[in-house]
Amino acid sequence: MTTSNTFLGMGKETNAPATSKYSASLIEEIIEALDIREVIEEEYNLVFEEPNAAGWWHTNCPLPGHRDSTPSFGVNPELRMYKCFGCQERGNLINFIRIVDGLSFNEAVEKLSLLAGVDIANSNLSAYRALRDIDTTVKAFLNDQSNSKLPAGISPVEYMR
Repeated sequence: MTTSNTFLGMGKETNAPATSKYSASLIEEIIEALDIREVIEEEYNLVFEEPNAAGWWHTNCPLPGHRDSTPSFGVNPELRMYKCFGCQERGNLINFIRIVDGLSFNEAVEKLSLLAGVDIANSNLSAYRALRDIDTTVKAFLNDQSNSKLPAGISPVEYMR
């Protein structure tokens, strides 16, 4: 599974922008817990035709600014992506929710976490603790390194003056 820190809105990537307050692994967990076809079908009252040979389920495009009368909008649960073959918009479930509901990336993740039953509150606390532990370790390492290179009895601050 590929992950990305840039927002491309494509398939299996997590698409977490740099401003996301959620980890890529949490976003991936949410995306993997949900079937894109079922969520779009249930949340937006769409009826899909039977899948074609390539595994794409089609319906009319529900995206803002593109209403069509033919089933040009497809989702592929295996690829975890959607694509409108009319307006050319494509992406994963987070991107779809952002566009249709007018939400930010983080708001879309929060909405989908509720549908997936993934507790994002505790995961953020765990991520914070992990970052704090890394910070403490790095500070201790740098302090040890700077003290080992200094003449005896001189603090790093005194040495820098």
